[in-house]
Amino acid sequence: MKGAHMKKFFFILIILVSAGIGGWTGYHSSEVNSDLTELWFQLGFILIAIGLFSIVHIIIHELGHLIAAKLTGYRFLYFRVMSWALVKEQSKFRIARFSIAGTAGQCLMIPPSNVEPMPYKLYLWGGALANFAVGLIGIVLNGFVFDSLYLYIFSITSLIFGIINH
Repeated sequence: MKGAHMKKFFFILIILVSAGIGGWTGYHSSEVNSDLTELWFQLGFILIAIGLFSIVHIIIHELGHLIAAKLTGYRFLYFRVMSWALVKEQSKFRIARFSIAGTAGQCLMIPPSNVEPMPYKLYLWGGALANFAVGLIGIVLNGFVFDSLYLYIFSITSLIFGIINH
C-alpha cells in the first residue's frame, strides 16, 4: 500500500478496534453494575471533550500569534488549522488544504520592512499568551461563576497548550 492508503487503513483500523473495545466494555459493564456503565460513559464524554477542546485551543493559539503579529506590524500570509488553511494571495483570500508534519496549526505572517530591531518576540509568544489567558479566565470563571467539570478541563487543556507550545 502507498503512504496515503496506508494512513487511511490504519485510521479505519483504529476506529474499528476502538469501537469494538467500547462495545465490549459497554456490554459487559451493563451486566456487572450500572454505575460502572455510567462511569465509562462519563469517561468517554471527557475524552471526546478533550479532543474537541484541543482543536479549539489550536485555533486560540494561532489567533494569539495572529493578533500579536498584527499589533507589531506584520502582514497576513496564511492561517492553518489541521489541514485547512486560509491563504492570502495578493489582496484575495482562498481556502487551501495542506498539512505540515509535526504541526497541528500555523499562522505565518510577513514581517514589517525597514524596522530595526525586528519585532518578533510578541509574535512568537502570542500563541502561548493566548492559551494562558484563556486558561486563567476559565479557571477564574469556574471558581467564581460556574462549577463545571468541562470548563475546568477546557481551562487546564488551555494551560497545557500554553506550556507545551511556548
